[in-house]
Amino acid sequence: MMKQYSALIILLLLASFSLSLLRLESPSYISRDGARDYLVAHYIVAHGEKPLLGPRSGTGIINSPLYFYLLAGFLKIKDSVLFLGIINIFSHITTIFLIYLIAKSLFNPFKAIVASLFYSLIPTMLGHTEFIIYQPYFVQPFAYLALLLLIRSYQKNNLKIAFLSLIILCLAGVLYNSAFVWLPVFLIPIFLMIRRKKHKAKFYLIACFAIILSTSVF
Repeated sequence: MMKQYSALIILLLLASFSLSLLRLESPSYISRDGARDYLVAHYIVAHGEKPLLGPRSGTGIINSPLYFYLLAGFLKIKDSVLFLGIINIFSHITTIFLIYLIAKSLFNPFKAIVASLFYSLIPTMLGHTEFIIYQPYFVQPFAYLALLLLIRSYQKNNLKIAFLSLIILCLAGVLYNSAFVWLPVFLIPIFLMIRRKKHKAKFYLIACFAIILSTSVF
């Protein structure tokens, strides 16, 4: 039975990849944000520019420029707006697989398949390739990977994995500040695990806040 579920998730990922690739071949438009992100990353690669500010969010908060530098890293492989579109597709496929793993950890393989299928069929997700590259979509794999690690850490009562999940969530927040909304969800189970480590609780609390405060550097 497990092999059947594995085959189903592979088929779902391949189908989603193929549909996304078809939309990418003839996009109806390139979003304003996608064009801006490509141009900034292109100028970093082509002209050595070093932006000190990232994109402004809808709430007016300015994000870290780390997002632009990360895109520039991809453009060093191939400086093409469509190449960023392919990176965007892989980002989307990775998110679908992570949702499958999260649901599988919490429930069972069947419900995991259903959850990943519903996610892949959401209209906004189906049209994600039309943006070529889009900051909220790009950060999703980091956020869901952090959530998966948090779940695994709580199930195994492993604070090392929990701190790794917190680091990845903070990275996601640096790339797109809306990811920090998840922070309370992460801190509650981490504090519960810290309470069980009575003789080292103070050390773990300091480490936890140090991880969060370190994001201010970016």
